Formats: sequence, structure tokens, C-alpha cells
Amino acid sequence: THVVWFDGTSPEGIAVSERTNFDVFGVPGCSASHSESKVPCVPLLSTLLFNAAFQNEAVVFQVDSDILFNMPADTQDGFVQRAVRLFDHDQAAVTVLAMPIFDDVDQTLRRHSTVETVNPTTGVAHRLEIRCSFIRIDRLRLMLPLTVPADEKARNCGEFLLRRGWYRVFDHNI
Repeated sequence: THVVWFDGTSPEGIAVSERTNFDVFGVPGCSASHSESKVPCVPLLSTLLFNAAFQNEAVVFQVDSDILFNMPADTQDGFVQRAVRLFDHDQAAVTVLAMPIFDDVDQTLRRHSTVETVNPTTGVAHRLEIRCSFIRIDRLRLMLPLTVPADEKARNCGEFLLRRGWYRVFDHNI
């Protein structure tokens, strides 16, 4: 477990935000740490990509722990072992076992928590759930800088960089 305190208003936090926004999104001089919709972007991304504690980590399980109550693993070998096995199987995978957003899952799937990245009913890929997923840090780094689609750019670029969460930009790039 690694807990990071991030103050986006401090001189150090502003510098981290500018570096992260440049390295991750290719936007120079932007000190925004959150999206217009108040999703934190810089605290998570700067920690995963630039914090010394993660420099030697291949796979990181990043989680907003309350989501796990609705997403139990249904495999015999366990959630973490399954993620590692999927990364080993697909050498291009950047994230595996992304959780579907609970509100987006239809009633039938709520009874049978899905741990795959594709909805078995529709065949449509689940959007990356930023609050709970395994990420291959080295593969994420290879994708940088991410292209920010026009509809995800903030209306007030002086205060914010993105309209919604960074994971929407990730979706576009994956």
C-alpha cells in the first residue's frame, strides 16, 4: 500500500501538475490537477508514472476500495493471479479486469458480477473504471503522450485541462 498526499495549490503540486499534464497529455504549462467535473487526474497519474515507489513495479492495482464491495472475484485462483495471467497472455494489454461501472451494468449482470473487460451480454467493452483496475505501468508509459479528443478538452483551459476524467482520454487512446 502506498498513500500519497497531493496539494495541487502548493508550488511543488503546481510543478507536478505541469510536468504530468505535459508528459501524459502533451500540454505544456497547464497546472490543472482535476477535471471540470472534479475528477482528480494528476494525483493518480503522477504517482503511478513518476513516483519513485512505482518505478520498478510492472503491475499496479489501483483502487477506490468501496467499489470492491460490488465486484467480487469469481475465479478459483484469485483476482490478482488472474490479472497477472491475462497480462502474460496478452503482451499488448495495458489494463485488464477493468470493472464495469456499477450503474452501467444491467440488472442481470448485477447478480453476476463480471470481471472481464467485455460485457458478455452485448459484447461491448467496458469503459476503464479508474476506481478499480490493474494497470501495466510500463505499457501505459509507452502510450504517452495521450491524445486528448476535442470533446474531452475543458471549456476553460486556463483552470482545467479535461472536461471529465483522464480515463475518458485513455479510452480514446486504447
